[in-house]
Amino acid sequence: MSAVQHADTDLTSQQSEVRASRAIGAIFFSVFGAAWLVLWCLQVYGAALGVLLLIVAAAVSLLLLSSSQFRRNRSAYRANQGTPRRLKQSRAFNIINAVQWAIIVVGATALAELNKSIWILPLVIFTIGAHFIPIGVVFKSKARYVIGIALMLVALVYPHLGATGPASPLGPLCAGLILWAGAIASLLP
Repeated sequence: MSAVQHADTDLTSQQSEVRASRAIGAIFFSVFGAAWLVLWCLQVYGAALGVLLLIVAAAVSLLLLSSSQFRRNRSAYRANQGTPRRLKQSRAFNIINAVQWAIIVVGATALAELNKSIWILPLVIFTIGAHFIPIGVVFKSKARYVIGIALMLVALVYPHLGATGPASPLGPLCAGLILWAGAIASLLP
């Protein structure tokens, strides 16, 4: 194999690994986006079966597309699983998520104790958005910065847009749509 062919093979393998990694992100975005949209539906329509089925159908479609992309690129992803770079990314990802959940639990508890429970959803949306910033650094993903900033802006703005304040269904709706947009973007070449 010539040096050029070897370089082409390495580049193709690296691109395949990135596509697999992005597909994993799309799976998470699909599930969590659906959860936010179900919350929105329950706030606006109650347990409206038609709307809930549309959300589930869209989520399943995104999951199938994400899973398909992962399966097509799985071998490159697995080939690099034990590398120092991937192990470092995995550790950082776990720490970032643990800190995110600690902030959410402590913040929600404090808000409940202060009789400000209405602010828990904006706190959760903002914290989830903020966690995408270091995730973007770890995985060298500008798209994660965009998702994070969009979620943080939603958390800061939506409570002031309607008469219901932080109880507005706009927060969950926007959070869900942003995450689904992130899932779709993750699947694009």
